[in-house]
Amino acid sequence: MVEWIYTWNQYPTQCGSIEVRGNQVDWTSASGGTGGVWDGGNCGVIAGWDDNDWSANLGPSIY
Repeated sequence: MVEWIYTWNQYPTQCGSIEVRGNQVDWTSASGGTGGVWDGGNCGVIAGWDDNDWSANLGPSIY
């Protein structure tokens, strides 16, 4: 299980060849909002981005 996934280039050099694929994300904020994913938009196209379940229904039994 993944609680949060983000991509974000924090360096002056260019990033690339990034792949994020096959993840299940289940995250809820204290106020009830969901999400758990953020793309900073500065690493170009991320391979596999649409091959993730960003709103998986995971529960405590997986811990």
